[in-house]
Amino acid sequence: MIEQFQPLADLASHPVIVGAFDMVAEGCALGWAHIPTKPDRRLTIEIVSDTGEVVASGLADRLREDLLAAGIGDGRCHFLLTLSYELFDGETHYLYARDAETSVLLEGSPQVFDAPVKTQPFDVLTRQEGMRFFETLLEQPAFTAHKRQSGELILAYRHASLLQEIGRFAEAREAYMKVFEPVGDCALGHCKIGETWLLEGAYTQALEAYRAAATADLRFPWAHLGMGHAQRLLGQFPEAEDAYQVALELQPDNAAIQIWLTEMQKQSIPMRADALAARGEIDAAVVLLKQRMIEYPDQVIIADKLGQLLMQQTPPVYDTTLPGLSELPEFDKARRLLELVLADAEALLSERA
Repeated sequence: MIEQFQPLADLASHPVIVGAFDMVAEGCALGWAHIPTKPDRRLTIEIVSDTGEVVASGLADRLREDLLAAGIGDGRCHFLLTLSYELFDGETHYLYARDAETSVLLEGSPQVFDAPVKTQPFDVLTRQEGMRFFETLLEQPAFTAHKRQSGELILAYRHASLLQEIGRFAEAREAYMKVFEPVGDCALGHCKIGETWLLEGAYTQALEAYRAAATADLRFPWAHLGMGHAQRLLGQFPEAEDAYQVALELQPDNAAIQIWLTEMQKQSIPMRADALAARGEIDAAVVLLKQRMIEYPDQVIIADKLGQLLMQQTPPVYDTTLPGLSELPEFDKARRLLELVLADAEALLSERA
């Protein structure tokens, strides 16, 4: 038995625990556990993955009629525990149920969990990534006075991460604030609180937390990535593009950030062009859109917006007696786009010659 599943050595001093880990279903771990000699006592059950990480935790205190009918205590010893979202990665996991106090495993462990893939419309730090940042933070000279607390704080950070991963967001925020209180104002703490707001769908609060993270450490890439996510979800596309751009500059090899930036530019560039046109700077808007269209010719929305501005730049005059007049503006717009591209191609060829 691997180390994280070793029960306490002095089990003789603890009452006997009976129970079972019945199944994993609908993203939850189900089973029951109780102490026959202490039927009123509610046990805290932990679900542990084969990596040793606790991926669910809670009381076995739910009423189950079949347990009551079988005379197992008062029947209130059932557990139904939400699993961490980090498990939903498309892989097979082996999950163990244990009593949190004694580490005694319940019968039925392990349960095999063939995890489906679940994704969010944003990135968050994994528990392990956050742990690495946190451990590095604890090694800084500024934390020397609290060195003796480091072990307790690391455990507390893991617990706060679990609360976040199982959807107990308010509790997670409170736990993070306690964890980071001895450390002081730091970007990681604000980012973790921002993540709880993102996951809860409170994007304005998330943006405030990520801005606080950037204020604490302007070079922490997750602060800018989080701002980009929050601003994108709030419909603030140009601002989100700027945030993603800063995040990519801090992590130039991060392909995921590049994808977010490219996707955001599809939305933000037309908005920037509209803002320029509204100020009467149509030529500048045309230049912006033309550069983007040359870089990404498959983006239809960019080409359409550029065509509209070209028509606005030099409004066409049509003979209203001509047949097919309704189709003529679209044809004229396409012609102007083609001429613009051909002119740039000719200029490029001339430079190379």
